[in-house]
Amino acid sequence: MSKDKVLILNPPRDVSQEVKYDPKQRLRPPLDLAYLQAIIKKMTPSVFVDAAAQNFTVAQTLDLICNLNPKVIVLTSTPLDRWECPYLSIDSVFEIINKTLEKTRILCGAHGTITPEWVFKHCKPDYVVRGEPEMIVKKLVQAILSGRSVRDINGISYMDPQTKRVTHHSDALPLANLDDLPFPAYEDLDLKFYHYTSSDIPTPFTTVLASRGCPFRCTYCFKKMMPLPYRVRKPEKIVEELKILEKKFGVKGVFFQDLEFTISKIMVEETCRLISKNKLKIRWGCNARATDFSEKLMVLMKRAGCVRINIGFESGSQTILDNVEKLTTVEDNLNAVKIARKLGINIGTYGLINAPGENLQTLQETAKVLVKNRLEQDLWWNVPVPYFGTKLFAQLGKHLNDWPSLSKYTGKIKTRFSPSLAKIILNFYIIRERFGGTFYLERKFWTIVIDRILRLFKK
Repeated sequence: MSKDKVLILNPPRDVSQEVKYDPKQRLRPPLDLAYLQAIIKKMTPSVFVDAAAQNFTVAQTLDLICNLNPKVIVLTSTPLDRWECPYLSIDSVFEIINKTLEKTRILCGAHGTITPEWVFKHCKPDYVVRGEPEMIVKKLVQAILSGRSVRDINGISYMDPQTKRVTHHSDALPLANLDDLPFPAYEDLDLKFYHYTSSDIPTPFTTVLASRGCPFRCTYCFKKMMPLPYRVRKPEKIVEELKILEKKFGVKGVFFQDLEFTISKIMVEETCRLISKNKLKIRWGCNARATDFSEKLMVLMKRAGCVRINIGFESGSQTILDNVEKLTTVEDNLNAVKIARKLGINIGTYGLINAPGENLQTLQETAKVLVKNRLEQDLWWNVPVPYFGTKLFAQLGKHLNDWPSLSKYTGKIKTRFSPSLAKIILNFYIIRERFGGTFYLERKFWTIVIDRILRLFKK
């Protein structure tokens, strides 16, 4: 590879994550980088490498860079599927940047967007791109390859060689029209590496973006990479992309990587009608708000191939839902579950344990709701991270700018217990709800305990 080329790189995941990265559980394509690849390859020869999907080490990635010998490296600290929940440690990203000083290195992602000074404290990128990266990187690469000044490019930060201080240009405006983006460079993604978390969405698999932004205000939600205004793509463009995925790339499963897919009912309804009209066979899933569930809309979605809808159930306690400003009710959540089950759509439920205000009463309320509605084994539990720029971080009341330090406060804001103890208490209440106060005398209880122990030994 000659020096006038660009490497688009998804770096390997940091093995020292507080929440361990398990590629078997969540391995989705870095959609933002696939967009960048589609843009850059029209300007100059470029290569796309997903080192995370291929389970490369940092050393292997550095060897690859040496062999390719690009002039410019564009890498991210948070691919699109992690924009809303960035990792707290990115040491692998720092190491790659610091060991490729002879290249021009452009870093995109959440960390540089909200704390560029922290990034420059730990590594030496040539440019940090803040916010939605596509149009900013396009202008930046054009300027670098042509030798032009970058002074008129908004949304970047860099170390001034004269003052030795970080210079920040004005923020770039969010992309007004998502349809201005080309389709991601799916031809450069090795789809065999990717799959959804559950098997109901089949492989070959990829993610697709239908919208950006979210008008709701959950206190824990990190939305700096998808700022307002809320924007949607034209249904015609979405379905055109799905047709290409099915017919050209043989894709059978898709997950819409939107923060909330069903906010725009007009977009969803028309997209579903066009999917059905074109007789596409793709099976797909999405995230949705419980308040968006109507049987009419869900029937339309199912007919168009929807097999899974995930909701932010969060808690069986209305106190917790109100504390995190979810703007949903426990009944909203149960109604969504009821509709999905009636129609035979798999319902995924995200649970939030140890949100502000969690106590014995809220944990007991959650346990009762879960057991009564047969949900106790279906929740994907999360602990709220006080990401920079969220209301949850503001409630922390501390001046921090170091991402790893956030782990010290994860699930520990205005709560009585540690997250681990809260999980133990919740499980105790769930067991008691299922088997009664004398659960330890129940044969079914011990059957479950033994089964789980045997599963641990099999792993």
